[in-house]
Amino acid sequence: MTEISKWEDSKNWIIVLLIVIITSFPWTDTHAQVTQKSYEILLAGFQIGTMEVEENKKESIIEYNLESLVSFWFFGKVNVELTIKSTYKDGLMIKSESKSISNRGSFYSVIKWTGKSYLIDSHTYKFDNKESISFLIPFSTVKFYFQEPKNGLNMISETFGLASKITEIEPHGYQIEINGNQNKFFYENGEMEKALMENPIKNYVIKRIK
Repeated sequence: MTEISKWEDSKNWIIVLLIVIITSFPWTDTHAQVTQKSYEILLAGFQIGTMEVEENKKESIIEYNLESLVSFWFFGKVNVELTIKSTYKDGLMIKSESKSISNRGSFYSVIKWTGKSYLIDSHTYKFDNKESISFLIPFSTVKFYFQEPKNGLNMISETFGLASKITEIEPHGYQIEINGNQNKFFYENGEMEKALMENPIKNYVIKRIK
């Protein structure tokens, strides 16, 4: 047998071996399932900003991202950029980060499940909170944009680090109270269409862009 023949035989055996190895392992889809939605932010009927939200699903982990930019007048022009990133495992929130950057000051909030409680370090407008929460929570503010909740569930605010019960106030309409502010969320066919938000500075409406 010539050297060329030996090389061809060896090459064929290598190819066969690689095929056996590759087909011995199951192929799984490791790509995340991504859903994106857009909302407008209204004040007294006028648009003052926009909001983009995103849900990334990958096996038992779900990551929610929110980005909003608003600009309005409150004893001078106020510009606010807000980002929230929340991570869930097996349907329960395990960590979140919230950042708010504005020309009137910047704020942040970090929440992390330690295995026994949520470690909270929250700093927002005229509010600071480091009180831990000792039970896992299945809902947070960002999750409202992707899933209709159920009456009586607990939720947590990523910016305040405060927990609240979700109350159904009408069919497919829900209310939470965070730091004295009542926020309401309304759904159609399982999709969050509108939210009425109370705020220490200005109340506003979040409405889905069709």
